Amino acid sequence: MFGMSTLKITVLAAVILVIVLIAVVIIVKKRSPQNQASGGSKKTSGSAAASWKSYLKLQGLVLCGFLFLGAFLGWISAFFGPVKGQITSGGKLVEYRNLDLSQHPVYEDIDTENYSSIMIVTKTTVPEKGEATLVIYGDGGTSGKGEIRRLNSVANSWSRWEQANPSKHVSISIRGSEQSGVIPATQADIIVYLMPR
Repeated sequence: MFGMSTLKITVLAAVILVIVLIAVVIIVKKRSPQNQASGGSKKTSGSAAASWKSYLKLQGLVLCGFLFLGAFLGWISAFFGPVKGQITSGGKLVEYRNLDLSQHPVYEDIDTENYSSIMIVTKTTVPEKGEATLVIYGDGGTSGKGEIRRLNSVANSWSRWEQANPSKHVSISIRGSEQSGVIPATQADIIVYLMPR
């Protein structure tokens, strides 16, 4: 992620700067007693050491402070920044296109045993304002299939259902809407995406 790499670079730069500043302080402290003992260069070395010390006390601290502030803001932006999402592989996409609903309901069985979750999207295609009802059944073992969800499918927009895998097998049934005052769809599309474990 871009934010995390920026944070790592900023922290690394801050650590390097702190190490350099500590090294400069150690060098200045080691040289100042020797220069004071040498007598002739006492004023020159003393003024150089004093200037380094004043730099480290004021400007150096300000510089380090802003560097650490930048590292903190970089961490905040990386932590609260946009999520990049998760990449997975091994999923399965099952498409049922142009299903004919004019004669009878359409049934399909899906093997979901090796998948962690399931997503189903559906849309009617014919007629233009037709509606359909999608029913999702789960395999209840010895008790047989039980209805999990009923989904209304309309034209021009996808209806979606998503859930953790409810059973080893899922069945779907779609038919033209039987509600009064609604045009029943005669054709529909269903797309099933199975997410891996």
